[in-house]
Amino acid sequence: MQIEFTAATSRYQRFSAADGVPIRTTMGHPRFKLGYDLVNIPELAPAGVFRNPAFSTVPQMIVGYTERLDRLQADIISTCNRIAQANGGQRLVFLCFDDVQPPVRDYCHRTWLSAWFRERHGLIVPELTQPPAPSPEQGSFF
Repeated sequence: MQIEFTAATSRYQRFSAADGVPIRTTMGHPRFKLGYDLVNIPELAPAGVFRNPAFSTVPQMIVGYTERLDRLQADIISTCNRIAQANGGQRLVFLCFDDVQPPVRDYCHRTWLSAWFRERHGLIVPELTQPPAPSPEQGSFF
């Protein structure tokens, strides 16, 4: 299946509407207030990976999550294509809670998702690292 979208990763707290379409990749919805609506793709959540005794090390968790993505890849790609098309081709931004800025934490599933897209589909999915620009509602101190 052909990929017809661009993507990036970030965390819920860093995302701004200018970044693209916010995609939830976590098992649960954030319990804090967001200034945007999430699109949920349950296939991207690490269901059955974290807190699973079969995956007691980070390398085992990566394998478990990657196997899940491989198993669900047709649904994942078609859903991502459909969401991008419905949003005028805007970039999809895969979000979770973790801050992966240095020192990089290797147990964040969104970094594994990015690697999966690159290795399996040739899609580069960068992490958005710059803080978002203040929205008009936030104002400015200067």
